Amino acid sequence: MNRPDCVRGATIGAVVAAIGFAAVGCLPPDPTTVLAQTPRTPVGERGVRLARDPCSKQPVLAAPVDIGAHATWLIIDTGAFRHVLSDNYARTHKLGRSGEKIRVGDGAGLDADVLSPLRLAMPGVGVVPDTTILALDAAIVGDCGTAGVLSPQRLVVDGQAVVIDLERRVLRVTTGVDALQSLDGVWLTPEVGVAPDPFEGFVVDAEIAGKTARLVVDTGSCCTTIHPDTEAGRSLEPLAREADTGLRDIQDDTASALAEGIGVTAGGVRRTVDVFLMDHRTKDQHGVLGIDFLRGCSLAFVGARMFARCHTSPATVAGNQGTPR
Repeated sequence: MNRPDCVRGATIGAVVAAIGFAAVGCLPPDPTTVLAQTPRTPVGERGVRLARDPCSKQPVLAAPVDIGAHATWLIIDTGAFRHVLSDNYARTHKLGRSGEKIRVGDGAGLDADVLSPLRLAMPGVGVVPDTTILALDAAIVGDCGTAGVLSPQRLVVDGQAVVIDLERRVLRVTTGVDALQSLDGVWLTPEVGVAPDPFEGFVVDAEIAGKTARLVVDTGSCCTTIHPDTEAGRSLEPLAREADTGLRDIQDDTASALAEGIGVTAGGVRRTVDVFLMDHRTKDQHGVLGIDFLRGCSLAFVGARMFARCHTSPATVAGNQGTPR
């Protein structure tokens, strides 16, 4: 999960123009009000319409949820392997804590509290099956009017699957067969990250400017990033310019350089995006495949695997669109 620090005004002019944020930061200025006024709309059978994060011009999406008796929104975050609420939200609503802690992140890491069991439900979908929810004191968790992040892979139970259509902004629970049929072909079948870190996710082999990289598929990140001390990162350094990007991750690492208009390929799909050089504190991945790349995709979570299909213009596709990979 990487978020631009637009609430605190850290995104500056040149980068604003590059990644599409309005020059005055978050618009409108009160994202909590925006989400509070957004309809919580069920879609068909066991589906719900998602909302745009009001603090991002990239289409990071949030799902309506009920946490106990309180209605709020959680960012859909495939980079998270647990549902996570902000520590401030948990304290404000007096949510109980189990006394157990989980270390999040490599290196120094962060301690997340495991909350006492509580009821988490989504309009049109029903009660969320996984009640292991964390509370974390981190700047980017629960900002911009949301209470935290929702891990869509944690919505999957035996015999069911979850499909997220990022283009149409719909999340639905269905069967595994229907989920795969709805993709009409598979272009991406990543392995599952099985590290104990709740923020490890689905890692895919990709290419950035022709150099190989292992990237986490992260719908909670507005942007694609790469560690500067990797083959792909080093190849971008001559093209990158230093910038106060305001982009930060869960451990408050920040991106300090931006390479614009870079070709990124994953699963036979190629897009041109701006890539941020970011010193992620993790051993198992080189960076993040963000929503800027994934915005035209549908994702299906079946069992312990994720499948994806992207709808792109022919000019951005490497190879034949729809060919299984």
